[in-house]
Amino acid sequence: MEKTALRRSIFYAGKVLGYEHGHRFEPELDSNETIDFLTEIDIGIRVHLQRLAPALYRLVHHHGLEPDDYINRYEAALYAAEHFQSRQDVHDHATLVWKILHSHRLEKKVFPELQPA
Repeated sequence: MEKTALRRSIFYAGKVLGYEHGHRFEPELDSNETIDFLTEIDIGIRVHLQRLAPALYRLVHHHGLEPDDYINRYEAALYAAEHFQSRQDVHDHATLVWKILHSHRLEKKVFPELQPA
């Protein structure tokens, strides 16, 4: 008897992202649709994409995209200011946001109380 791999649909937020056949992945969305979908979701999900939305993370990487490229410095600064108390909190809990802030030298603007008097 021949084994056939089941085709399993992969969903995120009610949208079919693709299908799994054993270890093979077939995307439902092309790269442009993936970018559109990625940029529409909440910044908190994009920051922690691999942990919070592994199916979407798999789709993004299937198309050779980097999720980091779809978070701008303004969004990163707002996210850090709203969710963290200090630069160290950002560094410890949202490494991607920290890298964006640090690369644009925005950490002192987001957390001005840390500047020397």
